[in-house]
Amino acid sequence: MNFLKNMEVIQLDEIVLNTDEAAEFIRVKKSQLYKLVSENKIPHHRIVGKLVFFKGELIEWIRKN
Repeated sequence: MNFLKNMEVIQLDEIVLNTDEAAEFIRVKKSQLYKLVSENKIPHHRIVGKLVFFKGELIEWIRKN
């Protein structure tokens, strides 16, 4: 039986991270992450008032910086 047959492929840019996950992913303290957000130096979004980050955008940001 092929278990992968029914699984959806998730693209990296579709993976949504919260602030804790994003800070851990880019290896900074949460306070530094908030500073980057406030200075609009890191890609971020607000969904229903919550600050979120798309993993694919963070990867691209890391590559450029």
